[in-house]
Amino acid sequence: MRKVVSGGAFFAFGVAMLGLAAATSAGAATFCLVVAKVASSVHVCGFKSNYLDQTKDHAGVFSGVSNTFATLAATASPLVGGAALDGTRAGWVRMFVAVAAVNASALAVWVTCASGDSLDDRVARRDDAGPRRPRSADDGAVAAARSPLLPRKSAAAAAV
Repeated sequence: MRKVVSGGAFFAFGVAMLGLAAATSAGAATFCLVVAKVASSVHVCGFKSNYLDQTKDHAGVFSGVSNTFATLAATASPLVGGAALDGTRAGWVRMFVAVAAVNASALAVWVTCASGDSLDDRVARRDDAGPRRPRSADDGAVAAARSPLLPRKSAAAAAV
């Protein structure tokens, strides 16, 4: 369901950008901007939670790497936008069509590649050819006991 909602939001955002390119009145442009904002908000609901579906063990790293790519795109977009805009309506049309094309590309990638399958399970199968052992409450204590950063208990303290 999340894949459909996010894919639909990509589609709606692209259509709204094409609508902005064709808009000839302030009312039509405002309507397209509202549709684009709603689509953007709906898209986030399905997209951001996908990080947790993909990996529970490494969701922070996965999110960080993904957001780094998003930041690079956000950094480049004013440069691309500045090159497309020349102070004429044709410049704005080029800009909105380019944004719609980016959304169409994202929609194609999302629909074909998005999955709810856990990467943790794939890595576990590849590493040990078996299902992952469920975590227990003792795992944290065992990991802390093995950590080289924590001081070791003396034999006398361990006996108490």
